[in-house]
Amino acid sequence: MESVEAMKELTARLDESNARLVSLDQRLLRLEKKTASLSYANMEYALPVADGALSGRVLLVGWYGADNCGDELMLRSILKHFKGKNTRVTVLLWDYMHYDPSDLPEFVDTLHYPSNTWHLRQLVSSFDVLVWGGGAILDDLQYTDDPFNFNTGNLFIRLSSMMHDEGKSVYSLGLSSNAVFTSEGYINKLARIVSESEYFSLRDEHSFRTFQNAGIDMSKVHLCEDVVFGDPDIKSVVPVQNSGNGRLLVGVVLFCSEEHTEHNVCLLTALADYACKRNIDLDVRLIPFFDCYGADRRYLEMISDRVDLPNRLSIGEYSSSLEDNEIFNCDAVICYRYHAALLAGAKGIRSLFVCNDSHPHYPNKIAHLAKLFDYEDNVVDESALNESNFELYFDRLFAPAPAPNVRAGLFEETCEWLESICSSIVSSVKTSEKMISGS
Repeated sequence: MESVEAMKELTARLDESNARLVSLDQRLLRLEKKTASLSYANMEYALPVADGALSGRVLLVGWYGADNCGDELMLRSILKHFKGKNTRVTVLLWDYMHYDPSDLPEFVDTLHYPSNTWHLRQLVSSFDVLVWGGGAILDDLQYTDDPFNFNTGNLFIRLSSMMHDEGKSVYSLGLSSNAVFTSEGYINKLARIVSESEYFSLRDEHSFRTFQNAGIDMSKVHLCEDVVFGDPDIKSVVPVQNSGNGRLLVGVVLFCSEEHTEHNVCLLTALADYACKRNIDLDVRLIPFFDCYGADRRYLEMISDRVDLPNRLSIGEYSSSLEDNEIFNCDAVICYRYHAALLAGAKGIRSLFVCNDSHPHYPNKIAHLAKLFDYEDNVVDESALNESNFELYFDRLFAPAPAPNVRAGLFEETCEWLESICSSIVSSVKTSEKMISGS
């Protein structure tokens, strides 16, 4: 008995040490990223931007370049609608040195995020049109007066306001917001951006309500769907399910950070127990959705050692494209990440949407997907999902439980909308170029 207790104590200590190592690893990576941003940003901004070489082009901004799957899907969807329009687009990329932009279209140039907000003046002087291309970037918690705060939510206010100060065009496509705004100063700045923008759209009715509750004039605010639904290739993607060894394959897309670890381990353990009790021949695939410095993969390797699923648990490959996303190989998916839920729902794959209710962005966008797919019964807050109800929600993953319902015309309508907006942006750029040339 003493040896058993000693082994348990040793295992607990090893788990604690592993968690601390992951946390330390993440801190070191953040420091490396900050250092990396200082190594190249000044040269990029000092040469092509300062000399006006990029003047007249479109600047497309989101949280791109960090190998975060959802943001990369939005970027690629938008760029497909600029293809063949004879306009160059410059994409602002996060300061991740291992990001490979070589698969972006040939008409795309790239710059990296400014290492501080002092560089924004150079961006404003070099571009005529600013486009915010999707994402939950309307966040008053990210906005501060710190000149070294280059979070996307902070840049949205500062860069948009500076573009308007110069009489230049700003387009916002399919954004979403926190569940509530608390900063009066932020609300005032946001209201001005909305009123002076060429086009401003939100991707869910809950963010629309957040704006209304903040007292923002809604006369110029449009509702749309997520720009990923407007990818011309999304309709043709065909899931390949129940293949290989004939077992049911359940994909799991987790939030891979220390504060979620105990919940994640409990979930996976409960899923293994559930399959055993019901004699379900089940494989589980953990799917990375954030590949910056391999963060998700390292985390998933760490927690997989704590789950008793021998030969049934695997870690999938990260992908930022629709065509080879691991989700489409699964018979069912447990989705903690918003765009994982979007992809599974778009292809009618049985799912569980777990809302990270401690995150300011998630309540709005997960609630919208649940309504869009007529799938409210398959949504649960992370804080409410535990040992008392795991089995109840697992029951909703497998047939004969219903799959998400995809509304007829969803893809076509969103694709036509995005094509129309991108055509308008190109027209705006060409008009600006003619005015500059005097022709």
